[in-house]
Amino acid sequence: MLLTLAGQHQLIAMLFAALVALILGMGMPTTAAYAIAAAVIAPGVIKMGVPPLVAHMFIFYFAVISAITPPVALASFAAAGMAQADPWKTSWVALKMGLATFIVPFMFFFSPVLLMQGTWPEIVQAGSPRRSEYGSWCRYEGWARGPLAMHCAS
Repeated sequence: MLLTLAGQHQLIAMLFAALVALILGMGMPTTAAYAIAAAVIAPGVIKMGVPPLVAHMFIFYFAVISAITPPVALASFAAAGMAQADPWKTSWVALKMGLATFIVPFMFFFSPVLLMQGTWPEIVQAGSPRRSEYGSWCRYEGWARGPLAMHCAS
């Protein structure tokens, strides 16, 4: 069905794969979410010409991200329980802080060098997306507009 909906457009197929992996992963531990998503999604994506390592890391990444994605957000709800905080607010803050992580699997798709598939100079150069991801996280939290207050435990 994935192949029929996407036609021969790999990017559309990857968007569908991400959505299906998120939905299948909600409410499950990471291992189970990956196993089910890999069994359902990977064969079709690989059949479209996506390298197997890229397809499986893409699916695994979204299976992990499903733990912070509302409405289920198991990891966020567990963290809220430990912190005695509002589960929904915690869940939305986790999603906001994790926005950059939704882009990383697509970076695997467009640049397999991030998965150590290339020459050494290419692999070393591939470290720059991590810096931009950190910058995005700081911007989402509002740290880009003012000084970062440092808190020391005493």
